[in-house]
Amino acid sequence: MVSSDTQTVSISLVCATLPRAHDGDRVMTAQSVRLKVLLRKRHWQSYRTFCAEYDKVARSVDPRLIGTAPSRAQLHRWLSGELKGLPYGDHCRILEKMFPGWSADQLFQVVPAGEGDVRAYSEPAQLSQLASIGSAMQLVTSGGVLGAALIEVARTARECFVAVGSRSREPRYLDEVERVLEARPSLVHYRILIGPPHNQIFKDHLIRLIEICDSRAGKDGKKTIHIGLLSDLARDHERFFVANEEAAVVSLPSANSPRNFDTALIVADPLYVQGLLQHGKALYGKHRLESRQAVDELEVLE
Repeated sequence: MVSSDTQTVSISLVCATLPRAHDGDRVMTAQSVRLKVLLRKRHWQSYRTFCAEYDKVARSVDPRLIGTAPSRAQLHRWLSGELKGLPYGDHCRILEKMFPGWSADQLFQVVPAGEGDVRAYSEPAQLSQLASIGSAMQLVTSGGVLGAALIEVARTARECFVAVGSRSREPRYLDEVERVLEARPSLVHYRILIGPPHNQIFKDHLIRLIEICDSRAGKDGKKTIHIGLLSDLARDHERFFVANEEAAVVSLPSANSPRNFDTALIVADPLYVQGLLQHGKALYGKHRLESRQAVDELEVLE
C-alpha cells in the first residue's frame, strides 16, 4: 500500500529508469507529439518563451540547470517527432516540473486522434479545475489527476501545509514541497509520520526538511517546520492526507487494483479542510523529530 501523500506509480517514473527506444522503434510523427500540443496550449511555443519557462523551473529543481535548455535545433527535433526514446535525465526532470501530472514518457507520446487540436485538448485536471465543478468534494480514480492534485495542494499553500503518512516516495511531489518551503519562509509545515519511513526517498526528504528548518533558525525565532512521529501503530492507525488552508486530498482504497494508489477525495469544503488542518496539528505530539540525528536514527522499513 502506498500513502496518499505520494503520487501514483504510473506517473512516478523518473527519466533515469525509463527505457529508451531502439533504432527499430517507432519514431513519433510530426504535429502529434503531446509536448508540442501542451506548449501551444500555454503559448510557450516560441523558442525564447520556452527557454524562459524552462529556466524558471530549473531554478527550483537545481540552479545548476539554469541555462541548460535544449538548443533550438534540439527543441525542433523534440517537437517534430525526430527524437527516438527520451531526452537526457535532466531535461526530463525539468519537463515533468513544467507540466505536472505528465511523465516524460507521456510528454513524448503520440497523442490520440483529435488531441492535436489545441482548442479541444485538455491537460490532467488540476485542483482549481476540480473545485470549479461546484462540488465541495470530488472523487478521482485517475493516478494522473491525483498526482497533479497533490502537487497543487503543496504549490498553492500560503499559510499552512499539513502532510500525514510515512510512505511518500514520489520525487516530484516531495521536491515541490521543498521548493515551496524554501520560497515561502513563513509557510508553516506539519509533517506527521505514522510509523517509521517506508523508503529511503522519504527519509532523505525528512533530512532536507530539517536542513530547511535549520536554515531558518534565528531569523525571527519562530519555528515553522514541525516533524512528528506516531510510533504506537496498535493505537495510532494509519491515515493519509495532505491539506493547505483551502483544499485537501484524502486517500481512499483503490477500486482498480489492491496495489494501486489512484483514488482519493479532493476536498474544498472550508469546514472540513480546516478540520483536517487541526487534525494534523493535533498529531504533532511527544515524539518530535527536530534534528538531523533524530531522522538519521529512523529505520527504513522497505
